[in-house]
This record gives sequence, C-alpha cells and structure tokens, in this order.
Amino acid sequence: MKKIITSILILSTLTGCASVKNNSKNILPIDARSTVSFFQEKINEAQLGLQFSSDGKPSGYDGIWWISNDDKNIAISNVFVAKAEMAIPALEMTPDQEAVFEKSMSPVLGLMDSELLKNGFTKNLKNSSKSLSNTSFYDYIVAYEKGSTICTFTQNRDYYNPKDDESKWLTSLTFACSDDLKASYDAQLPYLQVFEKVLREPFTGEYAVTDIGKPYGDFTIVNFGGRRGGFYSIFKKSGATYKILYSGQEDPSCKIVDLNKIPKQIAPRCWLNNGLEERDVK
Repeated sequence: MKKIITSILILSTLTGCASVKNNSKNILPIDARSTVSFFQEKINEAQLGLQFSSDGKPSGYDGIWWISNDDKNIAISNVFVAKAEMAIPALEMTPDQEAVFEKSMSPVLGLMDSELLKNGFTKNLKNSSKSLSNTSFYDYIVAYEKGSTICTFTQNRDYYNPKDDESKWLTSLTFACSDDLKASYDAQLPYLQVFEKVLREPFTGEYAVTDIGKPYGDFTIVNFGGRRGGFYSIFKKSGATYKILYSGQEDPSCKIVDLNKIPKQIAPRCWLNNGLEERDVK
C-alpha cells in the first residue's frame, strides 16, 4: 500500500543531534493542557529538527479516538494539541520500510516515552498501533493515560504537498490530550447501544460518535465517523429509549420524513421518486 511509505526519512537527520538546552520552564503534566505544554517544551528544547506549536486552547477539529475498556469507540473533541509538520523526500516503497521508519521516528518516540512514563503516565496498548507498519488505526498512533488524562501521538499517513512545491511531500505529527473521556463516553453510549441492538452485535469496529446535535423535540442528529469518512443518523427518543429513523450521507427520503413527522429543523430537505427529485420539508 503506497501510503505507508517508509519515507519518513525526514527524521533520519535527527539521529545524533539531540543536545538538550537547560532552559526548561519546569512545566509539570498534571492535566491535558499542561501535558501538551510539557510535551511541546521537551521536544522543542531537545533540538530534534521538529518544532511543535500550540495555541494553548481547546481544539474543535483535532480530536482523539479512544477505545474504552468495554471496547466502545469514543470520539473526544475537547482536546489540547501541539502540531508539527515533517518533510518526506520521496513517496516510494523500500524493502526495509519498517526499519527506516523506526530509525527516523525513534528519537521523538524515545524522548516522549521517557518523559511521559517517568511523570506517571502509562502506555495504553489498546489504543496504540501494534507496530510501526501496522495500519489497523490507519495512522500510526501511540496512546498514554494518567488518571483522567489521556493523550495520543499521531503520525498522519495522508501525505500532502506544500503549496509552493509540488515535488515535496509533508506529513503532520499531532500530540493531543484530553480530560473529557468520561463525559464523552457517557454522552455517546446511549447512541452506540442503539446501534448494537439494531446490528445485533457490538458497534465497535469502524465508527465512533463524532458529534451529537442539539435535540429538537424528541429528534436528534448524531454524526458517526470512522478513522476516515462517516455518516449521520436521525434518532427519535421515546421515553428512555432511542430509535434510529434514518442513517446515511444523503438527505432521507420524504417517505421516512413524513411517516415519522421529522421536523425541518432536523431534516430540511428530503428525496422523492427514489432519489430523483428533492424538496424542502415543510
């Protein structure tokens, strides 16, 4: 598969240049925000050839995908992040892909492991890639936890061109932390459980709840996302239970909307004639 390229050669320049300046601000990783600042400081001062940046504010875009102890996929949007870009010299497969990848990434991974583990974090194996070449999470991910704080280091395997040079390729590195695992789990669990009943099997393999819309009466739109891609569902609450009225990426059929009296605030438009004609919901 051409995306998992060994090409993360960019960090090969890192080997042997990890001199550390003694200018630490003595940040301690006590919660999500401070852990991101701690990581950013330690990586940047080690002069590994990468410059991580963060605005110190919660990110509404870069989330954490976390598999819970009971194997539920939980998508957490309230996270703090530090990011860096890494240049890739070529998108070509090589026979020793994993070895090259390991050599290039090891300075960052080694320093991250050392600093986090000695400050009370443990590695969460369920949420970490099994090897550098493993693609079960699509990206390469290393996960850590300490109390209510969870963190992931992600090397994005979707590569892209700089705007000024289409002959070069870049990948992004993201270190993200959150204290909102329990709150996200509690909010998303009812919708995951409904899907389990519909599918008659645990809804754990491919999707997580990425967004729960504002309810309108008994109706709610819930977005589900995979590691890439996704769909949405319209739920209706009846007492303490939920029912799925529609799931997909397009607008629902007018038959579904009319039959279930779905309000236009939830489904503004619907399809007629087997998807050949669309109309506004009144």
